[in-house]
Amino acid sequence: SSAGRNSTVRVRPVPLTVKVLPPIRTDGWEEGRISECLEMVRSLFADNLPDSQKPLDALAARKAD
Repeated sequence: SSAGRNSTVRVRPVPLTVKVLPPIRTDGWEEGRISECLEMVRSLFADNLPDSQKPLDALAARKAD
């Protein structure tokens, strides 16, 4: 017998919220600073997520403030 052979997946419609953030200018990015730029973008996304979807490090940083 295969695991999950008789299992089913149910998909139900749910409300979906989409937040469109302003464009991110990249024309001043330099190869030597790419890690810094990527962290800025990651933080921007994390800051705009609901708490239930935030990365754990973003929640910890918020509690420390």
